[in-house]
Amino acid sequence: MRGVKMKYKIIGLVMLFLGVCFAQAPAASLRDRVLSDVTISGTEQEVVIHVSFNFPVRYLRHYPLEFGKELNIQLDPIVAGGEELAGLKKRESFSAPDDNPAGLVRVDYEGSDLIKPTVRILLDRNRNYDVRQGEDFRSLMVVLSREGEDEAGREIASPTRVTTGPQEPGTMSAQRQEELRSQGEAAMAAKEYMRAILIYTELLDAPDPAARELAQFELATAREYKEHLAHARAEYKNYLETYPEGRHAEQARARLKALMGDRPIWLGTTEDIAAEGPPEYEYFGSASVYYDRDESMYEDGEEVENLSSLTTGFDATWRSRSDTFAVEAVAIGSYELSFLDDRDDLTRVNRFYIDLKDAGENFVSRVGRQSSSKGGVLTRFDGAQLGYLLTEKVRANLVAGFPVNLPYDDLETDRYFYGVNFDLGRFAGHWDFNTYIINQIADDVDDRRAVGAEGRYIGRNGSFYSLLDFDILYDEVSVFLFTGNYLLPNDRTRINVLADFRGVPLLSKHQQCIDRPGFPFAGRAGGIPRRG
Repeated sequence: MRGVKMKYKIIGLVMLFLGVCFAQAPAASLRDRVLSDVTISGTEQEVVIHVSFNFPVRYLRHYPLEFGKELNIQLDPIVAGGEELAGLKKRESFSAPDDNPAGLVRVDYEGSDLIKPTVRILLDRNRNYDVRQGEDFRSLMVVLSREGEDEAGREIASPTRVTTGPQEPGTMSAQRQEELRSQGEAAMAAKEYMRAILIYTELLDAPDPAARELAQFELATAREYKEHLAHARAEYKNYLETYPEGRHAEQARARLKALMGDRPIWLGTTEDIAAEGPPEYEYFGSASVYYDRDESMYEDGEEVENLSSLTTGFDATWRSRSDTFAVEAVAIGSYELSFLDDRDDLTRVNRFYIDLKDAGENFVSRVGRQSSSKGGVLTRFDGAQLGYLLTEKVRANLVAGFPVNLPYDDLETDRYFYGVNFDLGRFAGHWDFNTYIINQIADDVDDRRAVGAEGRYIGRNGSFYSLLDFDILYDEVSVFLFTGNYLLPNDRTRINVLADFRGVPLLSKHQQCIDRPGFPFAGRAGGIPRRG
């Protein structure tokens, strides 16, 4: 038996070596991921690195402050369940594709820091950057300036700029105002939309209210012609919020409605876009093999082997985009082969789902094994989420499924939940909300019924996130959380505030009655009585 184990160990070391050789970047332990995704987007002015997590996070601080090749961001996990908290002390990496516009080399997560978990952004050269809290409080944003670069991120000579910087309203002369208005009209007529964007951005600081209104509408128009559709939607919304009865309000509403639809209609036409082009595909992923061993040695010379296993992990993503729909399929998991007789092999399925949404994101859906931390769902589950945009600022979401506490747990169909929640916002350019009601059934008995809400504020100098979960069955608060930060006017000092109250575990009849004989939940392994 000893010889067989040694053979397995040798095989494991060989596989580990091969995994290291063929890995594109240092692979993370895939037992349960902390990082969800890393995406890169941008315009002619800036590139944004968007680092997403599998649970809400709070930005704390970063260093160096403004310039460098290696950026370190400290964060706090919030509203994380026991399984996420237990998995924070680890390391993970995301490698970036070659020649990406951000010059991103790798994103590392370091959870073994004794102070706070840290995300490390490694760039190919020194860059100016700004770090922001993600608007969904489940991500971080690193904004890089693209001034002096081409679309591939290579340095070029500084382009001629229309203005050297924004001016305070009222400081612009009437002559300069008229010059910009004429230059903007000429740029639009010549289809020089990027130049028009720069011109109308400066004209937003004009002292004349009529000129500022025109600049806001034309800025949105230029964004749309330039095919910056997300920016165009935002600028049209800004126009309607600032000038709800303006001279271009009806046209702005029509344009915004078209942009939010499945197939936008270009300005100045009454016909649909030409037949959509062929769909675009991309796929990427990684694999890792690692060996874990743990031994205890006692004073009497006895050695006890606690752990000896070989884990093979995988992470795969496939995406398809067309003019009408976007589809994404994700599979993340691992297989752990144990070399100990008293320890079973484990197959973990962390994520296994497919996303489908239309081009305007009026309809969104996700089906399969997934995690969620909004709408009253605070754990991994097998099920589905469906969302539909009712109005410009209201999205209705349905969710249903079977809870899965650990990635290697078998599916238990005797426990299930369903709920409805609404995403509300954005209001006044800063506020977003989610309200929900959710019900869970276990063995045909009401297990948990809760209502709740979460609110988010994102501003230039501060942000906050708050969650309240109230259990109707027990007439008690299950979770209350408030976390926020504010940057003082000196741009150097940030104040962080955290208030956290929660029941551990969340209130449920399953947890309350698990140790009481005669109840349908009695004897279920792993339960903890609820607080008295």
